[in-house]
Amino acid sequence: MGERQVLEGVIIQAREHEPVDHLLRRFSRKVIRNGVLHDLKRSRFARSSGEQRRWKRELAASRRRRIAARMQRRDGVTTRGGRP
Repeated sequence: MGERQVLEGVIIQAREHEPVDHLLRRFSRKVIRNGVLHDLKRSRFARSSGEQRRWKRELAASRRRRIAARMQRRDGVTTRGGRP
C-alpha cells in the first residue's frame, strides 16, 4: 500500500461562553494562516515535472504582469481606459 501523508492539525480551544460562530471564525482564520488548505489543494493531484515547470512558468508570468500593471498605475499610465 502507498504511504499516507500526515498533515499537521489546527487546534482551537473553545473559550468560556464563546459562541460557536466565533469559534468557527477563529478556526477558519487559523487554517488559512497555516496554509493547510493551500497544501491540500496543491497535493490533491500529482503533477509531472513538465506540468510543474509549466505551472511555475505561468505563475511567474502572471506575477510579472501584475507587477507591471501596478507600476503603470503608479506612474499614471492607464491601460483600461480609466482616468490616471
